[in-house]
Amino acid sequence: MIKDLEKYGQRERVIEELSRCDWRGGQSLAKRLQGNTLVEKCGKHVVYVMLDENDETMAVCVLGEKDEIDTKLTPWLGYVYTFPAFRGKRTMGKLITHVCRILKEQHIKDLYVSSNEHGLYEKYGFSYFADMKTTKGETTTVYHRRINE
Repeated sequence: MIKDLEKYGQRERVIEELSRCDWRGGQSLAKRLQGNTLVEKCGKHVVYVMLDENDETMAVCVLGEKDEIDTKLTPWLGYVYTFPAFRGKRTMGKLITHVCRILKEQHIKDLYVSSNEHGLYEKYGFSYFADMKTTKGETTTVYHRRINE
C-alpha cells in the first residue's frame, strides 16, 4: 500500500529501517526525518512516499521542490530506494507512478531526478536531461520525465 509518511502512524519504525539500510542516502534520510530537516533539504512542499506491506517498508522516495543541484528546475524525485528483498519486482515503478499521478493532478508538467544509476530511471519513463554539478561540486546526471503536455 502506498502511504505518505506524515499521515502514517509508524514513523519511528520507518526511520529505524532506513537507518539500518545498506545505502548511505537512506541513513541520511533517516537523520533528516528524525531531526525534521527534510523541508530545508527538499523544500516546504515535500512529500515522503513509501510502499509498505504487512508493516514492512518496501520502497521509499521523496517528492520535493529542490534537490542537490542549485537550479530553478522543479520538482525533484529524491531519496529513491528499494529495500533489497523487494528489488527486481518493479516496486519503485509503483511509487513513481503514484508520484506522477500527484503531479498530474496538480497540472505540473515535468519531473527531475538526479542519479548516477544509468539505465534505471529510463525504465520508468525518464530520459537524459543533462550532466550538472551538485552543491558539493560533484557531477551528477539529471533525468527528466514529462508528466503533462
